[in-house]
Amino acid sequence: MNLVARVLCFHAEDSELFLFLIVVSFWVLWTTRNKGMICGEFMGNPTELLFKLFSYLQRWLKRLNAGDQGRLDLMTKTTRAWTENFMVQRRVVVSLEDFL
Repeated sequence: MNLVARVLCFHAEDSELFLFLIVVSFWVLWTTRNKGMICGEFMGNPTELLFKLFSYLQRWLKRLNAGDQGRLDLMTKTTRAWTENFMVQRRVVVSLEDFL
């Protein structure tokens, strides 16, 4: 087992899924960077990167085998739920009386 797999707790059967996640993540970073540098369109919120990643993962999910599709779908749903919950909590405005 190589160092990256040990650090990230990926096993041999997860190596294709791991490689898929790395490639898609770098693709999202690359296209977002290009859009900012070339077109001058920058993200308003860092969570937009996550939602863009979810979009690409859903689009390319069909290219994985059935077992990896299930694991990736579960990871995506869990991360999406956490991100949406985080965004809702960020929007909650705390009144001044709560601080006093």
